[in-house]
Amino acid sequence: MQKEPVRILPADAAPWDSLVQALNRGYSDYSEPIHTTVLQLQQMVTAWDIDRRGSVIAFSPHGRPIGVGLLGIRGNRAWIGGLAVAPEWRRRGVGRAILNSLIQAAREREATSVTLEVLTENEPAISLYRSTGFHIHRELLSWERGPEVGALPPPASRAVPAKATELVSNFDAWHAEPPCWQRELRSLRPHLHRMDGWGLFEGSQLVAYALTFEQGNQLTLVDVGISPFADAHITARALLQSLQLLHAECLLTLRNIPAGDPLNHTLAALGFQVDRRQYEMILKLPP
Repeated sequence: MQKEPVRILPADAAPWDSLVQALNRGYSDYSEPIHTTVLQLQQMVTAWDIDRRGSVIAFSPHGRPIGVGLLGIRGNRAWIGGLAVAPEWRRRGVGRAILNSLIQAAREREATSVTLEVLTENEPAISLYRSTGFHIHRELLSWERGPEVGALPPPASRAVPAKATELVSNFDAWHAEPPCWQRELRSLRPHLHRMDGWGLFEGSQLVAYALTFEQGNQLTLVDVGISPFADAHITARALLQSLQLLHAECLLTLRNIPAGDPLNHTLAALGFQVDRRQYEMILKLPP
């Protein structure tokens, strides 16, 4: 008797609970397991411009959610996030079916490119993406610095509190490398009201800023911007020294900094360590 096939459906045809189950099962065996709630997923959908009709969910023949893929659309650019398959269903064609559905949805929305991120050690996923035409565009580095590394010397200029909504008016010009999808300004705007803003000034002139989010003993540096007219290393160093001194007992983290960004040199010099590497991969779609 022929087995019933796995069903691939538009994500907007499934309850939010099913999407969350699929995501959490798909990431359950990762080195940093992800546990997402319905509210968190809804916030992601808003911040990342996820097209629920273009996104998909996979169900087993018995009706269990076993895979998911989220498709973001911004103009003629598409992005795949949260592509996950339950461990027991991998290497059975589910991931490829989800990926093909997402690429087709991107074409239907007249996207000219599709990007995604993948951990550099996830060789099966990289192989799958390459087989459908993706190639590595650049590497993204995630950094952390624990309090055990020790205090940094106080800088000559110190960062002071500032309004996050005003600081991001400099966003486009103050990044040496274009940020990845989740760190673009469109992704940050819905969360600005929850972030702390910090400005570094030379006299009355703003030369650098940071947006941070503190939870427990962890300080996440959500975004760092450096004026193109300032010395990138000296300015970033003073900003980071200030933040470390203000949060001396916290683990400091930054996620997905493009490898070509000079900020990486400053982070390394201040004792930050790379704890995760990802590839940003891209697929060009013909018109």
